[in-house]
Amino acid sequence: MGWLIWLYQLLCFFFLLYSQLSCSSPVLSSSNSTSAKLCSHDESLALLQFKKSFTITGHDYSDYLIPKNITSWKEATDCCVWDGVTCDGLTGHVIGLDLSWSRLHGTIHSNSTLFQLHHLQRLNLAGNDFDCSQIPSEFGRLSKLTHLNLFYSNFSGSVPQSLGNLTQITHLNLSSNNLNGQFPFSVANFSLLVSLRLSNNKLTFPTASHISGLPKLAYLDLYWNSVNGRLPTWLFTLPSLQYLDLSFSDLVGPIPNQASGLQNLTYLDLSVNSLNGTIPSWLFTLPSLEFVYLNDNHLIGPIPNGASGLQNLTDLYLARNLLNGTLPSWLFALPSLEYLDLSDNMFTGHIDEFQYNSLGIVDLSRNNLQGFIPKSIFKLVNLGYLYLPSNNLSGIVELRMFSKLENLKVLDLSYNSLSCNADNNNASFKFPNINELRLSSCEMSEFPRFLRNQKYLQELDLSNNKIHGHIPEWLGNMSFQKLNLSYNFLTSFVQLPRMDSLPRMASLPWPGSPPVRVCNFYDRCLLTPPFLDLRFNLLQGPLPIPQRNTTNFFISNNKLDGEVPSLICNVSSLDILDLSNNNLSGVIPQCLGSAGLSVLDLRMNRFRGPIPTNFAEDNQLRNLNLNGNQLEGLVPRSLVNCRQLEVLDLGNNNITDTFPHWLETLPDLQILVLRSNKFHGPIISTSNEKFPFPKLRIIDLSHNEFTGLLPKRYLEGLRAMMNIDKEKMELRYMGGRYYADSVTVTIKGQEIELVRVLTIFTTLDFSCNKFEGDIPSVIGKLNSLRLLNISHNNLTGQVPSVLGSLKNLESLDLSSNQLLGKIPWQLTDLTFLAVLNLSNNHLEGPIPRSTQFDTFQSDSYNGNLALCGFPLPNRCGNGEAPQQSPSSLSQQENDSDFLSGFSWGITMMGYGCGLVFGLSMGYIMFSTGKPKWFVRIIEEKCCQKVKKLKKSNQRRAGRGNILFIGK
Repeated sequence: MGWLIWLYQLLCFFFLLYSQLSCSSPVLSSSNSTSAKLCSHDESLALLQFKKSFTITGHDYSDYLIPKNITSWKEATDCCVWDGVTCDGLTGHVIGLDLSWSRLHGTIHSNSTLFQLHHLQRLNLAGNDFDCSQIPSEFGRLSKLTHLNLFYSNFSGSVPQSLGNLTQITHLNLSSNNLNGQFPFSVANFSLLVSLRLSNNKLTFPTASHISGLPKLAYLDLYWNSVNGRLPTWLFTLPSLQYLDLSFSDLVGPIPNQASGLQNLTYLDLSVNSLNGTIPSWLFTLPSLEFVYLNDNHLIGPIPNGASGLQNLTDLYLARNLLNGTLPSWLFALPSLEYLDLSDNMFTGHIDEFQYNSLGIVDLSRNNLQGFIPKSIFKLVNLGYLYLPSNNLSGIVELRMFSKLENLKVLDLSYNSLSCNADNNNASFKFPNINELRLSSCEMSEFPRFLRNQKYLQELDLSNNKIHGHIPEWLGNMSFQKLNLSYNFLTSFVQLPRMDSLPRMASLPWPGSPPVRVCNFYDRCLLTPPFLDLRFNLLQGPLPIPQRNTTNFFISNNKLDGEVPSLICNVSSLDILDLSNNNLSGVIPQCLGSAGLSVLDLRMNRFRGPIPTNFAEDNQLRNLNLNGNQLEGLVPRSLVNCRQLEVLDLGNNNITDTFPHWLETLPDLQILVLRSNKFHGPIISTSNEKFPFPKLRIIDLSHNEFTGLLPKRYLEGLRAMMNIDKEKMELRYMGGRYYADSVTVTIKGQEIELVRVLTIFTTLDFSCNKFEGDIPSVIGKLNSLRLLNISHNNLTGQVPSVLGSLKNLESLDLSSNQLLGKIPWQLTDLTFLAVLNLSNNHLEGPIPRSTQFDTFQSDSYNGNLALCGFPLPNRCGNGEAPQQSPSSLSQQENDSDFLSGFSWGITMMGYGCGLVFGLSMGYIMFSTGKPKWFVRIIEEKCCQKVKKLKKSNQRRAGRGNILFIGK
């Protein structure tokens, strides 16, 4: 009996213990647990009605997200076991609803039964489609909500003020919608808020320092909004903040010089804004800091010298700013640093020795660093990416030393003063994981033999070296995605290497990316077009046919001859084909007109016969350059099918045709060159286009036999040359990532090749034709025009005074016509004018005087026997200079010190820097008063560039190739 009593007591103990546990912890019911109490009928009905208010779309996220199965919700069943529903185990009330990525489509109306779930604490509707509707203000009635997630739900409009009623909220996510307006001030009432995510909207935010009341806020994501002003100062007073992302937010002004909070900050992203000023020293004293992204701003000055407690810093990204000075020593003594990117700044001095081996990525590209590569680099066992191009580093580099870095994927030493030794006598070493190897301008004289041992090499750049002879057969047996052997002395090859088109890990970062370790964080996964570049060598013989997968093929500036075989069109993936500056001959294959190319560059060869006539509809052709051949016949009308055409250069051929007026309908045509052909007849528009040639900025019809009046209707339609806002001019070059558009212009009788063309450059050249009549006054509306040449025609009448309205004009040539009368004094308003030629006309009277006009020599006026005054030797009858315009007088007072030196010399300086740079110098200089410092910098830079170009030209002398035309 004793043992029975003992067993009874033991059972009672366990019963009492179970009762205590049951009372102290309420049981939650969900699809994964058994409820203690059934869901109430009202809430079950509310859920079913909410489901019925939407349609379920067919889009399936199952590849990466599993949607909730709300189709399984049935009447007369316990809603606490429905997928996505969570209940309180004791009361049965619905306290959680997760319908994320459930393919819901429709609108949440203000009378939705969702708002009858008064006990909801967690609500997740992310990844659905609510049809651009506004967020209902009734969300504010769910006063017990602690978590609200509406991420990527296609809401629009403003954020309702009623969300301020959610005083229990701890996590709020409204990211990736179409929300706009100012975020409600009531956010300050969220005293329990821990996480606030509002990224990728169009919201603005209060900047006033009185906004407070967020003592627990740890995660703040405002990425890609319209903060559109200075950094809100209240952000730097939040004591619990750990994560702050304000990238892509139109921020301006400096980073505050002090902060009273942020001691717990681990992640800071202010990238891709317009922040200026210096980096504050307090930033590098935050003890918890791990990730810093300040890239793509306008920050200046050095990196602060004082830094302490940065034991946890892993990522430092300061790329693409205006930072300068030497690199501080503490930067090389960070024990946890993995990612260092200081590229595209103006840092000077030496690279110190790294004291720890934690680094995986080092990018110091495009600075002014000098000295040797530190020996500690070869001990960074985790290093995967090393970028050191475009600095002033020097010394001999033993490439085999890098083979010790077994994780190295990318090595770029290009464009320094380094001499790379491949050690071909002992080439048994290899780089086990190398993907990209760039050794451009490394004084190499032969192909590195260790390349034969590389299994994963996808990109190889050996351009701008001194490699002579033939391309070895073993290289031809390899495959690449990008191979650049340009600017060497290669003469022949057995076969071209195979080009791959498989996706690869490219080394370009996404600016402002979060620190998610995907593709090693620094990589991005993409399809890189196979790229083969053999430009500027001594290759001879017939044109080689690249492998079928090749997308971009450059083999210009060689000595290839013979005809182009039609087999070239079998390379169906070709996008860019550049065969320019060779000795190729024969007829251009017809199939190239329908080959799907975006760029076809055949200039400076000896092609004859007609231009291909089969340019198909919906083709992708953007640039067609056939300049400098012996082509005949007509301009094919099928070119009108090239709706994406931006550049058409048919100059210097034997084309016999009238003006191809039907080209006026091409919506994107920006450059049209027909010079030096046999075009004839009047230029007359026959279409009903309101604005013919709407984007044309460069037009050259010179050296033809056009007759009649200058085409007034076309001049009236050149909108791209009119009323361009100087403040909004975008200084970028025409062309794509792999091909830069170029054009040849005539200045003072010299043909100058612009190897790159700025989008602000505009020119109109109708010279050397048979145009007659007056110069139409409509030319005065082309106030963005920079070069105007209508010389060597039969133009009569007076020089129109409206030419003084061409405020951006840098070169004006009206020579060799039959112009009469006086030189208008309004031309003295052309303060950027660097070239003037009025010679060989019938002009008379005094030459206007101004600081700018006084820089022109007498040859600007030759052949006008009745002209008088400076700089001609014959004085005017009254011995006085003509009256100057008021505007030119005031300009003279402001700029006399500078303009006295602004003459053809500056234009000639532009030849070495790209012509439009020299011709546009006046615009930059006049807009900044007396910028002698700028002139000094430009002269030094241009002189350096001219010396490099001359040296490069001398090195290639005797090849028959011209790298750059200029002085």
